[in-house]
Amino acid sequence: MVIDLPAAAAHALDRGLRRRLTRAVRKSWLLTVLAALTLALGLAAAAWVRSEPDRLYQRAQAEARAGRYDQAAATLGRLDRIPSPTPNLRLLRAQVAGALGRTEAAVAELRAIPDEDSLAPLARLSEGQLEARRGRLRAAERAFRTTLKLTPQCAQARRELVYIYSIQRRLPELDEQLNALSEQGQLDLQHLLHWGMVRHTEWDAEQDMIGLKRYLAADPDDRYSRLALAEALRQPGQTTAALETLAPLPDSDPDARAARAALALATGDRSAAAALLAGGPADVPALKRLRGELAMAGGDFRAAIGAFRDALAAEPNDPAVMYRLALALTAAGDRAAAEPLLAAVGRHNELGKLLHRAKTEGLKDETLALRIGLACAEAGRPSEARAWLNWFIARNPLEPRAQAALRRLEQVAPAGERSSPARP
Repeated sequence: MVIDLPAAAAHALDRGLRRRLTRAVRKSWLLTVLAALTLALGLAAAAWVRSEPDRLYQRAQAEARAGRYDQAAATLGRLDRIPSPTPNLRLLRAQVAGALGRTEAAVAELRAIPDEDSLAPLARLSEGQLEARRGRLRAAERAFRTTLKLTPQCAQARRELVYIYSIQRRLPELDEQLNALSEQGQLDLQHLLHWGMVRHTEWDAEQDMIGLKRYLAADPDDRYSRLALAEALRQPGQTTAALETLAPLPDSDPDARAARAALALATGDRSAAAALLAGGPADVPALKRLRGELAMAGGDFRAAIGAFRDALAAEPNDPAVMYRLALALTAAGDRAAAEPLLAAVGRHNELGKLLHRAKTEGLKDETLALRIGLACAEAGRPSEARAWLNWFIARNPLEPRAQAALRRLEQVAPAGERSSPARP
């Protein structure tokens, strides 16, 4: 059945429906607008989250660049809430912490940068420099070695290792780094002179002793610094201090045993030296040389000759062993066999004099570099000879003697050069 509403009622129904529809549309529009605003605010907040750390990072970077490290540290403190800091942020944190003397915090930031990251070489280099600054040479050496593993061309890491190996008297490792710098064209005159002075002149132990004591205090397990300090203390009046320095090292350590035997010989305690040398390994060059010295002290020249020959076979370029063998041969009446050894020792001595002159007078006379290069070649030090000759040829490219000497040296493989031991 169809109900016929009056026109007024129908109009009223239509008006009410329109109101309801209008309210519904307005409500829907409002919800849409609110949803859009919520989304927009969410996106804006996300953009702010992304840009605010960047802004703070750039601000801290500018403050650090200007030397305002306290302000940089405060700015970086506002970034501590970031759950996964980027390597760039860690590197900046380390820079600021290191500048403020917070070495432990700086090293922790640097170590958190993985070796696989592109910033790892710089992080490892910086880590090594910080560790060296606080006297921890073992940790510094590891960091510098890792730097070179990641970036073999890093000359600064090699120069840092040169210092460590020089003060610890680790001469074979020193040769390795200086020769690498030479082959890379990164060996400056200062390090070239240093190479020669360390290798061919007397060790100024007093100068290094202060540093060695500091390094050992910072890291008592630093074996190499301990051995070097004990060697530096091997002089009249300091024997007790040398023995106390060696005390933490067991006799099973061949270098420690050799150092104790050297101290016993220096104080005339032959029985103690004999006991130490009898129990040590047979194939350690330092122990072989000391066995020769003990035999010489007892007048057994033939035993001394055998021991010194064994030591020289292990380290054929050690002038100290050459000289002792020459003395033993002369004492045994074999002057003819001693003459070539004494001549070789003389060549090493002449090289030392040339280097001392270069150190004190400089190289205003560049032919002195040529003479040093030729003397290195004659003394059986081809890597050093090449470095000196290359330095001279770079300034005197047409010098025939230098060119001829360098051509001869090119036939000698660097690996064939033997390094003499540092101790005892």
